Amino acid sequence: MLALAADIAPARKAELRAAGTQRAMAVAIGSRVFARDLPAQVLKIRVDGDGRHAIVGITISGVKFKHAIDAHGLSDEVATIARDAFAAAPVDEVDVWTTVPFVQPPATIVSGEYAQPTARTVYSATIRRADLPALNVLLSGTRAVYWDAAFRAGLVK
Repeated sequence: MLALAADIAPARKAELRAAGTQRAMAVAIGSRVFARDLPAQVLKIRVDGDGRHAIVGITISGVKFKHAIDAHGLSDEVATIARDAFAAAPVDEVDVWTTVPFVQPPATIVSGEYAQPTARTVYSATIRRADLPALNVLLSGTRAVYWDAAFRAGLVK
């Protein structure tokens, strides 16, 4: 029998969702992130770098929240995930995307040379290590954050 996602150890979840040229760092970050019970579903943690510089990309599902969340709650969750990422590995930047799937008609090509997009970004934030002291202020503004207006309006008030 397959184990429910909640029953999978954080390190195993991290291994399943890690990617990039610095996969070991992605697993370390994921192990820390998945140790928390966060409302959003983290789909992928990717770390790419050249040895001296590493950047984390974290993708969150915008449709499968474990409980109701508002815009402030999502910003708080992104802040927690970013802090965990910086604490777990010597990365320079954390980029977080929240995506929602496109409804695809039957027979739509979704992979390969003629692929159609399968998801769209409804929230994104870019956080550099130097941003940590003022992270909540950064995430409440518009300089480093993108919100899709309809997605934001659809979150619980």
